[in-house]
Amino acid sequence: MRLKIQVIGVDKYNGKHGVGHTLCCFDQDTDTRLSNSFDYNVSELDRDTFGDPEQLKNQIIEVGIVELTPGFGGRIRTRGRILSVPKKG
Repeated sequence: MRLKIQVIGVDKYNGKHGVGHTLCCFDQDTDTRLSNSFDYNVSELDRDTFGDPEQLKNQIIEVGIVELTPGFGGRIRTRGRILSVPKKG
């Protein structure tokens, strides 16, 4: 599933495989938008391709979602890959 999302926050955590990042996101679809925000787990490939996830805050990016899972309190957690980010400068 392809989504255009706005990154509203970035959480950094220490996991068993090192430092990880989770993006807090809003869906930007104009017709059938998700009603709640959701979390997107940034993969190692995303970090290698697009750099520091902290720089994505307050930007609209496109992601390909391959997995949806319930998180704490029913909050949606997603996995996939970042497809495109805005050009710098």
